[in-house]
Amino acid sequence: MTTQVKVGDYLRVYGTLNEIVYVKAAPSRWDRDQLGVVVAHRGVGLIVRSVSVDKLDMDIISRADVVEDYTTNKIEHAIEALGGAKFGSIYDMAEIMWSNNLGDTFDGEAYSKSRQITLFIEDRMRKFEDPSAYSNELSTLIGLYAPFSSDIRAGNIALTRSAADTKADRQVSMKPGRAFRHMMPKLTDKDISMLAEEWIEMTAPRTLTLHTGESPEAFAQCYDWDRADYRNPATTNYRKSLSTSCMQGVSRNYYEDGTVKTASVGEAYASGDFFAVWLEDEAERIAGRVVVGRTANGLYHGPLYGACEQSLNMLEAHLEGLGSTYSDEEWGNLKLKVIGGPDDPIVPYLDGDYHGTIEGDYIVLSATDGDFTFDDTQGNITNGMVCDGCYEGINDDDAYHTDHGAYCNHCFNESYVHTECGDVIDIEEAVMAYMKNSWGVTQVWVHMDESVYCDHLEEDWLHEDVTYSEEGDTYIPTHRMSEFPEFFPREDDEDANEEKEAA
Repeated sequence: MTTQVKVGDYLRVYGTLNEIVYVKAAPSRWDRDQLGVVVAHRGVGLIVRSVSVDKLDMDIISRADVVEDYTTNKIEHAIEALGGAKFGSIYDMAEIMWSNNLGDTFDGEAYSKSRQITLFIEDRMRKFEDPSAYSNELSTLIGLYAPFSSDIRAGNIALTRSAADTKADRQVSMKPGRAFRHMMPKLTDKDISMLAEEWIEMTAPRTLTLHTGESPEAFAQCYDWDRADYRNPATTNYRKSLSTSCMQGVSRNYYEDGTVKTASVGEAYASGDFFAVWLEDEAERIAGRVVVGRTANGLYHGPLYGACEQSLNMLEAHLEGLGSTYSDEEWGNLKLKVIGGPDDPIVPYLDGDYHGTIEGDYIVLSATDGDFTFDDTQGNITNGMVCDGCYEGINDDDAYHTDHGAYCNHCFNESYVHTECGDVIDIEEAVMAYMKNSWGVTQVWVHMDESVYCDHLEEDWLHEDVTYSEEGDTYIPTHRMSEFPEFFPREDDEDANEEKEAA
């Protein structure tokens, strides 16, 4: 019966003609001969259907009989819905969709493994910049790539990258961001980062230990020690990224008894009115911190700073257990410790509109008035926050904090860039370089030390994506080596040249 239906014919589905891209005899159901077809669809990608043979005359229309104004779904519609055809041809996709859905090679265990990722993505679609992105196509993509949590490395995702991989029963373990980008190329970078971060947090949580302390050493530790690796947490005004904290690693010199000493801005909290809560990873790097104040009305803490979603959640859970409440205006009447002398004390930047007045060995905080404010990010008392680029006054909510101070939007964009990894670097040390990945070639900001200038092409490339040619004394993108045989001669060519020279 399959000879009655050809690839290229159309199957009528709910009044719309869908181009057939695969045909095969299907297991009979209810004593009826069945024909299996896979059709292209505008909003789904590919649809697998079983058609009763006795309805073929009604449901199948040949390409020659299709009227131009009839609503149709064609191959190009399916490819567009899926974000491209990097998996293979549409016919390869259809064959694999058939096998994975109707049992030719169906593996129930593989389906269960992929189901975990399906549910994971479905639960987070509402967070997409376009919530409708892949809402219909997801089942097709999962059916093709058959992804599952990798056993090779915690947090990775294994999948079949292409039709060739599927036929060879070959799965490749990828970092989650790369895997999600490979499967869903239409998603934005923000969506990919969100999925990757939450997948890692779910499948490969960090081992973090929680610490508390109120000594100068404790505050200096959680403010000055090395930071844990950044995992791009979702941030708010209350839950902030440790990588962009304006106070992390800030210290100042001061004189005491004729000797130069150094103090962290965090040490000013060691007055007895505050204590610190912080997290360390297995390498004793700081993964999160928060300062808690003891007031007459209970415990009140400032913003949480974390290197990942997990650390922010751990801090939040601990504070909830303590009964502490977030506020940027409840520290009035609490005291900071005077470090460095009363004329120029070393102080932290404080969220909220706090003022300070020196009384003996302490700085008394007030939410209404005082002799100075705490809007500087270099450890100084101020009369307000200014941009370190143009020296105009700025609100902290609008400030961009770097290792060299706080900047307004204009000055920050003139002096700094965000790299692909989320790091902030000086634009003078940055270069826009090309990189090759599974979805093509793109340009990203990287530190100049991570790139190589390919003088033959007059382009900057990531050093990991190029190969050096001794013949040309130049670098060439590895995936383009075949375009430059003069720079990368084959061994047989070299042998031939040697024979000519000998003759």
